[in-house]
Amino acid sequence: MESTSEKRKITRGNRLLRGALLGNAVFSGMSGLVFSLASSSVAGWLAIGSPAIILAVGLMLITFSAALFYAALQTEPDSRLAISASLADMGWVLGSVLLLMLLPMQLNAMLTIAGIAAMVALFGTLQFIGVRRLSLQGS
Repeated sequence: MESTSEKRKITRGNRLLRGALLGNAVFSGMSGLVFSLASSSVAGWLAIGSPAIILAVGLMLITFSAALFYAALQTEPDSRLAISASLADMGWVLGSVLLLMLLPMQLNAMLTIAGIAAMVALFGTLQFIGVRRLSLQGS
């Protein structure tokens, strides 16, 4: 039989992972909607020639958001899905760094890309920590 402190630990690890997944889902979903519904404006703001690229990224973010919502709403979040989401987040951050290093852009675009990358890195890191806590509690 589990003690109250063991249940509390499991609940805290589960809560961190679910909260990180849910926060990431909301942020990704809102970003995806903005990118999709205002792709021309976003492309102009970021000085990207093709709004179709922004639209495609927006649609992918909406799909990613749906997967994150699914994972967050499970009684016990799937660690494999959370790790996959975290790896995708780190890929986004790496891609953002490469964009910032390789493409000439206005300050507003640089700050926007860097700000989004910082949020994505935060969610990815919190998801990794949540998975780690759950795995430590399970052993």
